[in-house]
Amino acid sequence: MKHPVPEVPLGLLAKNENLNEDMVDILDHLQSLYVPMTEKQLASGGNEKVPVETVFFGGDQLTEERARNVQLARSDGTTTKERLGGVWPKNEDWHAIRIAYKVVIDILRKGNSVGDWGTYASNAIISGCGTALGDVLGDNYDKIREFFQTETDAFIIAASLSYFGMDKITDRPTKNCIPDYLKNASVVAKREWFHNQVYSMLEIYVMDSMVTLEEHSHMVEEFKCRDPECQRTYKYEKCRVRHEQKCHSLFAEDDQTTSEKDQKTTSESEDHIFNNGCLHLSLGLLLRDAKDSVKEGDGDRLVRVWKFLTFVYRLEGANKYALAGLRMRCLVF
Repeated sequence: MKHPVPEVPLGLLAKNENLNEDMVDILDHLQSLYVPMTEKQLASGGNEKVPVETVFFGGDQLTEERARNVQLARSDGTTTKERLGGVWPKNEDWHAIRIAYKVVIDILRKGNSVGDWGTYASNAIISGCGTALGDVLGDNYDKIREFFQTETDAFIIAASLSYFGMDKITDRPTKNCIPDYLKNASVVAKREWFHNQVYSMLEIYVMDSMVTLEEHSHMVEEFKCRDPECQRTYKYEKCRVRHEQKCHSLFAEDDQTTSEKDQKTTSESEDHIFNNGCLHLSLGLLLRDAKDSVKEGDGDRLVRVWKFLTFVYRLEGANKYALAGLRMRCLVF
């Protein structure tokens, strides 16, 4: 027989997280009511109250940052209680995933790609889902997330059709077909064959996409002067070339022309449609893995997901969340 889960209202605190003194009161309130304490005998002969276990205090990145700064300000306390050490500030995973959706969609959704078939913006227009082009963190977040997940499913189907050599889902596979002996094999053998096919698909369509992701980086590239004794750097390559010619009489036009030709040749030889599809597939599966790990309570898998999200946050300029991911990695290891 199922029993109802007891619900305990925690009440409301009329405090403002933006004020340091109010944040101190919030942490002190949480520690005094919800952190179990025990008496510990000191070497000097006295007793000190120490937390039996640390209690997590979650919120968005700003809340976590303010709470951590308050603890740093109280780090000169003589006891753990005075240092507010019974509370552990953390980023709530649901909020980090919401920011991850914004970062990923900003990578995939470009205003000038509406006319390019298969892109996020084009799919949103063709499917009549105009809300998918709105603000990710606004009121349409759930609709945008639903559209993105549906689009990810479509890319999974497209990748499967390509892998098995099929034009539509009703066709018979012409590549990587199921062996005849497997029809009468055990369930374990069938599962092993299926997992091997999934592994091969991931190698082809997902694992190399992080290289493509680096092209979407918003980090500023610097061009260092090629004179050995000069330490100046420039934001634009033409400014560097002008400086080298004017100040150092250094002419590297041939190298620059060759580099531009190589970049143009490489760009023309790449399949950008395939790269975009693989990038969408890898990022979509990453977000799906993050959500599923939270739902299943799989902390180890979530830590692995955070490793990739840290890189994605950094690329799109979400530096505070990238720092939070790096801090979590340092605490775990």
